[in-house]
Amino acid sequence: MGPNYQRFARLVDCCHQLILQRKPYCLRKFHLSLKEFLEIFRVAIDSLICAAISCGVQQLEVFVGLDRSNALSPPGILSCPAIFSCKTLVEMKLESRFTDFYVPETVSLPNLKILHLAQFILTDELSTPRLIQGCPVLIELYFDCLTYSEGEVLTLLIKSPSLEKIYLHCVTDEWDIVLDIPSAVNLECEVEGASKTSINAPKLQHLHFDGDAVEVNILPNHKSLVLKPEYQFLALIL
Repeated sequence: MGPNYQRFARLVDCCHQLILQRKPYCLRKFHLSLKEFLEIFRVAIDSLICAAISCGVQQLEVFVGLDRSNALSPPGILSCPAIFSCKTLVEMKLESRFTDFYVPETVSLPNLKILHLAQFILTDELSTPRLIQGCPVLIELYFDCLTYSEGEVLTLLIKSPSLEKIYLHCVTDEWDIVLDIPSAVNLECEVEGASKTSINAPKLQHLHFDGDAVEVNILPNHKSLVLKPEYQFLALIL
């Protein structure tokens, strides 16, 4: 363990004490940004996140850059289970460069309204719907994801009765993208790679779709839907 780790450990200890000094008062926002990641940092990162959650944090932001150890395997920065069972979180932003996206069997985020997830690799079809199902009042979703070229993900399903605003960026070879979002008003999709996209959004007013989609189905018929003409795609409006 070199001097960089020792300095990081001292910083973590200091931050941990400062966070716990907030008790019994709630912590409004916790932001952690690391330019580089080493596996030996994992326990320290988890301890800081858990400390913030124990103080009733409302906004959680964690950004992790390049993994120098090449060991940022699942569950990556999502290894702190308290992230998925925090009753006080209203906004959560997680970004980790090319980390496998893993969600535990149980998710309970009853007050989460804004969720941003960036640069994650999907390795299964269940984690995404399981996470969204555990957020019953989610209003805004930003999801930036990709898959392995020979992965097991054939369908990306986003289903939520509460979502109103969605930004989706996908890098894939051949996917089926299914969006069941009956309350959505604004939708932005950027899809890199051939895909078939199905959108069920009866209240949709603004749609921005950019990509190489083979087919886009929009249900039901939207007479008031605003489409920007510079974005070209094959749309079947039924």
